[in-house]
Amino acid sequence: MRAQNTGNTVWAAVPLKSPDGAKSRLRAGLDACARGRLFFAMARQVVRTLVHTPGIAGVAVVTASPEVAACVEQEGAAVIRQERDAGTAEACRSAVAHLSARADSLLMISGDIPLISTEAVAELVDLSRRAPLVAIVPDRRRNGTNALLCAPPAVIPPCFGFESFQRHLAAARSQGVEVRIVESDALSLDIDDLEDLDELRRRLDADPALLPVELREALPRKVEVSAQ
Repeated sequence: MRAQNTGNTVWAAVPLKSPDGAKSRLRAGLDACARGRLFFAMARQVVRTLVHTPGIAGVAVVTASPEVAACVEQEGAAVIRQERDAGTAEACRSAVAHLSARADSLLMISGDIPLISTEAVAELVDLSRRAPLVAIVPDRRRNGTNALLCAPPAVIPPCFGFESFQRHLAAARSQGVEVRIVESDALSLDIDDLEDLDELRRRLDADPALLPVELREALPRKVEVSAQ
């Protein structure tokens, strides 16, 4: 398909699990209270950043949790309610179904990206003007997908899950759509396991200003984490 320079109404969608089931791979080192504190701090950081990014017309959080819904509504996000947690791919499919009528482009982005910045998101917003286009931000291991821009929203189906980076790439190529792989230090680090926490601490040691105070305070101290 041939890309066109066009104006776009861009929405962002953030899939968020219920807090009790979130961050399960951190259980080896963090108790439920610490996981919940970190989960909500990252979710608020992601939603706030999206709300304040120029060019984002609206932010919708897809969740089955009333607690999550109340939290993100306070940050200015709309809520797409699910009956139950059904995984990231299903949450994003729900976002596409709900938002395609009002959005020319949809940015689907993880809710656990602590280093997210308006500048990094704005780069994706700028790409939306080249519709039809798919832009993919892989995680730091180049296995998963931390952000997926679809312009228009249903140009490919969301393929989140194991090896989603390669599956999104294949889906875009199979449709003949222009695809951009966006390498981003701000968006490539999502917090799934204890190694991710260690990587975040390493970056903070080099530049403590990378995180706002609320998120720094929610980050467990190194001595509190002990893999079992």
